[in-house]
Amino acid sequence: MHNEKSSAIRPLNPSSAIATLIRVGVATLVLVLAIPLIASSERKAQVKIQPEYPALAQRMGISGVVLVQATVAPSGKVDKAIAEFGHPLLMEAARSAVLRWRFAPSDEESRVMVNVNFKLGK
Repeated sequence: MHNEKSSAIRPLNPSSAIATLIRVGVATLVLVLAIPLIASSERKAQVKIQPEYPALAQRMGISGVVLVQATVAPSGKVDKAIAEFGHPLLMEAARSAVLRWRFAPSDEESRVMVNVNFKLGK
């Protein structure tokens, strides 16, 4: 027989939630910490400087996307840029370009994930 009381949704107990996070491990904690990063990614770039295509990458026919995490000051200036993912020959050019981008002003510093595209001309 089914007990309706045991299947009811109960309010979350904060201490048990922390214990669950500890049991589940670091991956869940990383996901929880990433939520503010995702939420702040709505900040719009007003000036996007195109990267300089690395000559070696061009000669080798390398193209693709580099994912860059930018720390943006309230003024809109990019204070820090870290290339998180992409072809190693393209990452530094993408990071350098994003450091020159400008974003819309805001009341607080934010972190934004941006894609920098590298396409070979035909």
